[in-house]
Amino acid sequence: MSDRIVREAFIRLLADEGRDICTDSRRCRAFMLDLCGGHPRSCERWLNVLDMALVDGVGRTLFEWNRNIPFEVVFLQQVDLVHTLRAMDTAAARWAVGTVALALTLVSEAKLSTFERGTGDGRSPSQPPNIVVSQNGDGDFPDIGPALEAASPGTRIIVRRGRYRGPYDIRAPVRLEAQDIHAAVIEASDRACLLVASDGVALCGLSMRALPETGEGCFGFDIRGSDVSIESCDVTSSSLACLHAHGPGTRVNVRKCRMHFSAQGGLYVEDHATVTVDGSEVSHCGRPALEAKDSATLQVTDSSVIDGSSGGVMVTDGARARINRCEIARNAGGGVGVGDHGYVELADCSVHDNQGPGVAAWDATASGILRGCRIRRNVGGDILDATDSFVVG
Repeated sequence: MSDRIVREAFIRLLADEGRDICTDSRRCRAFMLDLCGGHPRSCERWLNVLDMALVDGVGRTLFEWNRNIPFEVVFLQQVDLVHTLRAMDTAAARWAVGTVALALTLVSEAKLSTFERGTGDGRSPSQPPNIVVSQNGDGDFPDIGPALEAASPGTRIIVRRGRYRGPYDIRAPVRLEAQDIHAAVIEASDRACLLVASDGVALCGLSMRALPETGEGCFGFDIRGSDVSIESCDVTSSSLACLHAHGPGTRVNVRKCRMHFSAQGGLYVEDHATVTVDGSEVSHCGRPALEAKDSATLQVTDSSVIDGSSGGVMVTDGARARINRCEIARNAGGGVGVGDHGYVELADCSVHDNQGPGVAAWDATASGILRGCRIRRNVGGDILDATDSFVVG
């Protein structure tokens, strides 16, 4: 009964406040506490279950769902995500994802009931079985490459502890996850450790090591696809950037990841791609830690951009960046640089102790808004804006 109360309250919330509110877990939590205020004890468990799913990005993923990907595939990927990150029982995870889908009117109650019943591991009977990769001989395959070739859309590939030599290509909507977080290490040197060329791919708990280049160099992740999610991954690179996203229609959600100790940048987004970063650390990079160019879009929330041997954030060539509640600090270059028709919004950020300017507009074509930020102790000055490109609030 209490799960029904919470579900109906969430449906009412989206109807009243707009569907996009499901992308903001903090606002949803506040509204839901009010809407379920008359049933605080009986609803507490289901409020927490829904809140955890929203914090883990289920609302944003379903809100931005690319309908070229079957709904059942996306549904199962999100169930797997919440089940893995939260060690939540699959019935609760199915309920949470189903509640968001129902509130977004992506599925009818009748159809949703078939997804929510599922099987013991959270999958419906029509979905392909899990595939296990193990170098010890106790899995379905000893290496990731053959597992990817055998996988059908929607397959969950579980990678056990070990060091795996890439590169690997992902060309179908699958979920690739480490059985033990960061214990499955993927290495490559001639091209990207993981090349993602499909929509609807989910990557969780992996360690990526881009080794010193032997040819043109390699990225940790090289992504061209929509609705790609990267969760709880640890990426280093002695070659190119840890993560490269490019191409119109490419949309990548990065959550709870570390991109660090890169010979170049942490994240490089270009050519009209869109990347959202939440709750992550980008540090110790040889070039700007976050770089957006060529009309790309970058949104960064609750993250740190720190300790680089170059700049923190660079936005150029018509790119747009929105950076909220982040720390940008102790970089050998500036904190945030904008130029060549770039645009940046900084809200509630701390920009401090960088060796260059805290925030700089390089030319009159740059623009941006600085709101509620603490910009201090930057050697090159806190705000360098000779052309009055920034609105400071």
